[in-house]
Amino acid sequence: MTDTHNEAQILSPLTLEEWSHLVQQWQQKEDELTKLARTTRIPREERRPREIELANLLGKLDKEYFDRLPRLPLSRCPYCRELLIRQFDPLA
Repeated sequence: MTDTHNEAQILSPLTLEEWSHLVQQWQQKEDELTKLARTTRIPREERRPREIELANLLGKLDKEYFDRLPRLPLSRCPYCRELLIRQFDPLA
């Protein structure tokens, strides 16, 4: 079994520029998807491929964002001494 937390830690944390670019891309794609979903000028069957494409792009942006968030040790269990590690976005 693979530990996804360890795999994700291999990626470097986002710089401020990368974070800003990623958030801006996400917002643009989300806005486009929302507008497309609300339009009635284009038939649904014609909109659907672009909606799927945008949803997939949003999923990739989400994955990159969460994979590159730093994982910080917050505390340790007083009984088993296991480290509690959580993702944290210091730029948001």
